[in-house]
Amino acid sequence: MDAPGGMSVSASAIAITVQVWNMTAISALAMESQQNN
Repeated sequence: MDAPGGMSVSASAIAITVQVWNMTAISALAMESQQNN
């Protein structure tokens, strides 16, 4: 019965985690390219 609610919460948590992960990866790449230059 509470599967839909759990799924929506999990989807939100996953979306936030992916956004943070992408920001971290982009920041790391930017720092690397700056150091190389």
